[in-house]
Amino acid sequence: MATATLLTYVILRNNSTTNWLLDLVIFNGIALLAVLSLSLSPIPDDQLSRFGVGSAIALWTLGSVASSIDSFFAIPISINIDFIAETFYALFYPVALFGLLRALRSKIVSRSLEFLDTLIIALGCTTILAAFLIRPAMTGINGSTFQVFLSILYPVGDIVLFVAVFTLAILQGLTTRTTYLLIGVGIYSLSDFYFLYISQSGGYEFGSLTDIGWLIGFILIAEGFWHSSNEKQGTRTFNPTVATIALLGSSAILAISVLQPSYFPRFIIAPAFATIALSFLRMGVAINDARNMSNEQILARTGEYRDWETDRKSVV
Repeated sequence: MATATLLTYVILRNNSTTNWLLDLVIFNGIALLAVLSLSLSPIPDDQLSRFGVGSAIALWTLGSVASSIDSFFAIPISINIDFIAETFYALFYPVALFGLLRALRSKIVSRSLEFLDTLIIALGCTTILAAFLIRPAMTGINGSTFQVFLSILYPVGDIVLFVAVFTLAILQGLTTRTTYLLIGVGIYSLSDFYFLYISQSGGYEFGSLTDIGWLIGFILIAEGFWHSSNEKQGTRTFNPTVATIALLGSSAILAISVLQPSYFPRFIIAPAFATIALSFLRMGVAINDARNMSNEQILARTGEYRDWETDRKSVV
């Protein structure tokens, strides 16, 4: 249904001018149809992976709706619709990363640890790359500091998302599902890079056909959930090296900010601090899981001993 609606949109867009029905309703409706297609997949799968990817596409759609409303209707000055749209677009990355990682590797040891690992890696790595690229970018990109930050955040988020999916797809093996997810994320990332490029050069036009690259990416990602992962049985393992780098990098950002308060913009400090806080929270969850596992082993051994003692007495 999403594919048919997309073809209809392309035909109508090619034969008409920009209007709110096409670019606000139908365009964003295609993304929601992709979410619906994903949720209706008959393949038994991890529900959190579907929820994560579906929520990510829905967040992106909310950002697109906000941008479309800002383009077609007069919004009161007191409502910063652009900030709302950019916030939804930015939230797409960590939520999509969480859902896609689960879709690619559905066996877990601890759901809490997995969620925290995903947040630490996504938030930490993205913040590090954005922080150390923002200063040279400020000399070459026009706009406010916040606009410069977003100009860095989006391509960094695209890179982190694509590299994570590509790495897991190669490690897991190129099945039908991993191929769809990889191509879908790749098309989305390329569309994002192209949009940023033409926007920076001043050549972007709202409602242009180049915008359908995002929708094609979403449709392919949704299609991936209609195919079995064919995953080998096993347990999920996260590479602690990446999380450690995210923690150390965020700590370095805070240290530099203390020594040179004007070196990084203030909005860089919050995600760096959040990464460190999440790392300590993860440590507490891991310790609690280890304690519970030890208690279970003690109880299991105690039960085995009691069974052995009962059998011994019955023999005697």
